[in-house]
Amino acid sequence: MTDLTDADVIEAQLAKPKPRSRPARRGSRLTARELLDREMTEAQLQSTIIDHAHRNGWMCMHSRPVNDGKRWLTPIQGDPGYPDLTLAKVGHEPIHAELKTEVGWHWKAGQREWAEALGAELWRPSDLPAIIARLSAPPK
Repeated sequence: MTDLTDADVIEAQLAKPKPRSRPARRGSRLTARELLDREMTEAQLQSTIIDHAHRNGWMCMHSRPVNDGKRWLTPIQGDPGYPDLTLAKVGHEPIHAELKTEVGWHWKAGQREWAEALGAELWRPSDLPAIIARLSAPPK
């Protein structure tokens, strides 16, 4: 068994093929968990993660978009594509996470580059059990 570095894991996550947003084939059955994961929006995922993070003493940062009446914008100074969440807690490594839905997502301008530069993780609804366990873990 070989030990994987964080960079190996991030590279594997980034190399995953883009999920297709088409229904399951006739006759195939999804579990209840898979159905829930497929229906969860990015906003719902984010809200769930922030709730668990706050309950466990993590500080959270997310830049909210605003609507100027014509379009949605996220006012920033710098390069676009910064990860959706930055989480920090004394005694723990900071976490940068890009959130995506289970199916039908795509990288937006700059997201892949930021993820690679920061070592950000790609989190989907199916990752919630591991995310919650990580946010609940004691310091290393």
